[in-house]
Amino acid sequence: MQYREDIDGLRALSVLPVLFFHANVPFFQGGFLGVDVFFVISGFLITSIVVSNLKSNSFSFSSFWDKRMRRIIPALFLVTLFTSILSLLLMLPNDLKSYGQSVVATMFSVNNILLYLTSGYWSHAADFKPLYHTWSLGVEEQFYLVMPFLIYFVYKSTKNIISLYVLFLVIFFCSVFFSLTIDSDEFVFLMIVTRAWELLAGAILALLLERNQMHLKSSFHGVLSLLGLLLIVYSYVNPYWISDLQFLVSFPVVLGSLLVIMFSKEGTIAYKLLTRKYFVFIGTISYSVYLFHQPILAFFRLGFEATPHYTILLSVSLFSIPLGYLSYQYVERVFRDSGGIGNKLFYSLVSLMIFVFVCGGMVLHVTYGLEQYRSTLSYGGNPKVYVDRVYSFENIKSNYSENNLVFVGNSFARDLVNSYIEYNYSDTDYHEINNVSYFNGSCNEFIDLHFDKINNFQAVVVTSNWSRDVSSSDHVLDLKKCISVLKKHEPSLFIVGDKNFGWNNNFVVKYFLFSGSSDYSFFVDVKKSVLDFNLKLKDQFPSYFVDPIAPILNKESKVPVFTEEGYFITFDTDHLTPKGAEFVGEYVFTETNLNTIIE
Repeated sequence: MQYREDIDGLRALSVLPVLFFHANVPFFQGGFLGVDVFFVISGFLITSIVVSNLKSNSFSFSSFWDKRMRRIIPALFLVTLFTSILSLLLMLPNDLKSYGQSVVATMFSVNNILLYLTSGYWSHAADFKPLYHTWSLGVEEQFYLVMPFLIYFVYKSTKNIISLYVLFLVIFFCSVFFSLTIDSDEFVFLMIVTRAWELLAGAILALLLERNQMHLKSSFHGVLSLLGLLLIVYSYVNPYWISDLQFLVSFPVVLGSLLVIMFSKEGTIAYKLLTRKYFVFIGTISYSVYLFHQPILAFFRLGFEATPHYTILLSVSLFSIPLGYLSYQYVERVFRDSGGIGNKLFYSLVSLMIFVFVCGGMVLHVTYGLEQYRSTLSYGGNPKVYVDRVYSFENIKSNYSENNLVFVGNSFARDLVNSYIEYNYSDTDYHEINNVSYFNGSCNEFIDLHFDKINNFQAVVVTSNWSRDVSSSDHVLDLKKCISVLKKHEPSLFIVGDKNFGWNNNFVVKYFLFSGSSDYSFFVDVKKSVLDFNLKLKDQFPSYFVDPIAPILNKESKVPVFTEEGYFITFDTDHLTPKGAEFVGEYVFTETNLNTIIE
């Protein structure tokens, strides 16, 4: 396929907004859509290469995958090595465990699946994951693994491009259907089955151009290619201008990418813009730039106890450009040439490095991030298991005694159950506690399902991560309905506010490891959104509201990171460790009106 400078320029227009988005730059709320442009370009180029080689009888699977591996793996291994060294130095054990999982998933091109099963793309935790951006490589590599087979066997058996059209269109519409019907934003964003339509849009365009079926007058080329650029750029600034449905968020960018690739010709404004030297330069090194930007941002964030200003994050992220150039010049280009690095040496090195990375990642996973070597910084095993043990109390029955309590909500409610148990039943076997129930859902869902049991409860305690999971108006409406029902019945109602213990625990590592400090008296700011929403709850529901943060604040209105004995209070700045639950319970069940439910 003939080289096109404008496509390299389009690559630059896709990678830079991703950097801006991950650096929290205002007015680039849709910068994440740069990945969608990558997908269209990949689908277009890969299909063009495979079909062209098939038509000339020069296609071979070994040659195709050799080129893909030489293009992708060397720079990826370099970045993985870089992140692995820094992770060992700068991460707490629990985060190091998660990093080990990411390494293994990246080696097997399934980090998109791991991300879906764990933190997701949009979570706060993702900002601190050096390899979380390799989810997009997973999607592309899954496409590379399957599509050449399909193209080869369909084309060889029919000798007809039309059959490829039919194949691509069927898969395209299936993927669109899944994108529109699967009720999980994370799944739709991360998985190949709901992203395939973007790659296939590029693939279908490649077939159209291969057969020269685009016969518009040249006067339209400039208008349509410029329209494509405008669609892309406007979506970066305002991604939800059509809808917040993921398919409709991505559609304008995909359409814009297709228009640019189709109609960007010499002399058009789009072509002149995209072929400027700095755009072509960044586009040429865009893969390495993309690989480096997230580790740089993640490690920078890990060292701070509060969110750095976006200007600082942007400045730091731009270091990925010189690093990307060095990687391109001395790694990508060197390994891309099989004449310079022979197959025997190349694949020996690849096999060795995969073995090392997979074994290292597994060690980090099974040892909880080598926590035995950093016991003072560990959470004591898997802290999520402690939070989720409360699911065992999902056993609401009709024959409980009148002093039975029910805690309603999500993982924050499970935290509160643990705090209650640590404070009130510290000497009791967990499985012998029989006056606590847990309901995983909203207060109104609880009432709808268990209205006939309401009078059996002494109290209903409702909580959530109010300021983060849905809109505040939805919460307020839900609670008003809840109060209107429960005030007519016997149980007391407590609405427990949001809680938070800062932005990032990893900042303490530099003090303990690099300064030799043994002082655990770290205090951090509570997220403003949490404090603001608690004030709103207090204003709306003064008779029912309980503030879980107020008793813990110091004179500067900050919260501690450690208990007085030197144990972490939370493992993710939101959810409690066992010692954290004990610490919070001591305050919340003595210094708020929740003391009325203590035996």
